[in-house]
Amino acid sequence: MKKLGKLSLKEMEQEMYVISANELRESTGGYGNDCFWRCVSYIEGGGGTELDAESWANQYYDGVISCPGISASDYYNTSPSGAEMFNSDIANYASYRAANGTYSFSGSGQIRMFNTADNVGNYANTGLRHAIVITCVNSDGSADYYDAQLGIYGTFSASDMGKTQYAMY
Repeated sequence: MKKLGKLSLKEMEQEMYVISANELRESTGGYGNDCFWRCVSYIEGGGGTELDAESWANQYYDGVISCPGISASDYYNTSPSGAEMFNSDIANYASYRAANGTYSFSGSGQIRMFNTADNVGNYANTGLRHAIVITCVNSDGSADYYDAQLGIYGTFSASDMGKTQYAMY
């Protein structure tokens, strides 16, 4: 096996192809903390895929970011929280949609959020907030859900539902 010396590495560095942030995001699986956007996409008729989620995030952030030269994806990809939405952000998003006449209850579910540290369902305790789509509330207070980020269906007990907070829809 041939060893590469410092000179060879310097030469390689000059020849290397540098990819843009968008290309890197596409090749490594996208931005993180996008569970809210995947839920929005799922409820709005998309598949809840990463691409659909990113489209909704771009649409929102492009409408609210007014810094020249900064795109939506630049904003949430450089933000420490990625595309994650906090309660205040969700309220702002709902207000933005209502002001633009594009927010109405579709009847297909609601987005609820919870902190994984609260031992909700079978979720690992990451200490992060997570969003899911409630597809049906049962008579005993339990609820069926779809996790658009993980692509799984499940049921929360009434006790687990008490640990979730209504977010949107």
